[in-house]
Amino acid sequence: MTLERGRLMKNFDVHNKGRNAIIIKELRSAKINIVVLPTEELRAEKQTFYGVIGRLGNFTFIREFSYFTVTGLMPLAVANEIYADPTRREDIRVEGISDVVEANPEEWAAPTDEAAQKEFIKLGLDPVEVSVLDAVRLCKEGKITAPRFIREYRIDTQAGLNFFAAILRKHGLVE
Repeated sequence: MTLERGRLMKNFDVHNKGRNAIIIKELRSAKINIVVLPTEELRAEKQTFYGVIGRLGNFTFIREFSYFTVTGLMPLAVANEIYADPTRREDIRVEGISDVVEANPEEWAAPTDEAAQKEFIKLGLDPVEVSVLDAVRLCKEGKITAPRFIREYRIDTQAGLNFFAAILRKHGLVE
């Protein structure tokens, strides 16, 4: 059975009335915990215009104008499982390549910053002068073998958000 691509999320800006209620409904539909950000300082800290965000395990869900940005460390094996679903890979995009649909996580996964810095030092590289992209390249070359993760996603549909949250639960990546 082939799943159809989900309907794109409502596009809205900071002036839309009722936006927090829409975000809460989207998060609840995916069974994602809701965190209220009552002050401008908290909103600025989380880099969002809206009064609510989602949390599930170590993942944070921040609503943008027409999609959710999700940050957290997704193990490469789980990222590959998401990518393996041909419909959901259109709804859930790996960070850094927002304009590229169906980007393979193998091409963008990197170790944690701490692990990468240790590996850079072992390789005689200055950890201050190397980037995440350098870590990705060195992983591809087999010079870094630390566990790899996807750090950020863009999710365009409610179906994608629901699927993503279900995958986190399936793999025990939530508390």
